[in-house]
Amino acid sequence: MPQFLQIACLTVGVALMVAAFLPARRSQSRLPVKLGIDKIGSLEMDPTAFLLLLGAVFAAVPLFFLWQGYESKLAEMSAIQNQVLELRAQLEAFKEYEMNIALDFHENVNLAALKTEIWVRKPQEVAPQLLSAAAEQHATEVLNVVAIKLCCVNPGDQVFFVTHEFSGSKEKRHWKSQKLEIPKANLTMEIQN
Repeated sequence: MPQFLQIACLTVGVALMVAAFLPARRSQSRLPVKLGIDKIGSLEMDPTAFLLLLGAVFAAVPLFFLWQGYESKLAEMSAIQNQVLELRAQLEAFKEYEMNIALDFHENVNLAALKTEIWVRKPQEVAPQLLSAAAEQHATEVLNVVAIKLCCVNPGDQVFFVTHEFSGSKEKRHWKSQKLEIPKANLTMEIQN
């Protein structure tokens, strides 16, 4: 219902209710208003009550349409909320993670002579792709463990590392790690009292 019709109905309704209480309408010789419908029956009422009822109906019509529009907006907002939640869940699958990995060589290694490659196989790919030819390496407290900062990976990606040890420009030896699948972490929360 257009807004100007809502305002018109509300104005007519209020005007009818005010007219019911005007002193000129309050004479003792008023005849009752008779309404008769064959299928329902007849109704007889005082003119003041009739004007109040008619005014209330006119005033309630725009409120009904406003309420109906509010209900449809609520349903629309609920559908949009569900879409947002679905999109958030889909975006979570594409979120990039950053983590530190400890590579254990089981023997003492010289960090300065090492060059580590990071290989990643995405779930939709057949073969792994080289993510970094020279990963950033950090020393740890243990001489045979090297820390690698791993970034730009998504849940479900499989990662492995290939480390080469060089003596000058010549490769002395190399290692290949096990495959690591980046987890999709869903943790259950328990109430603690």
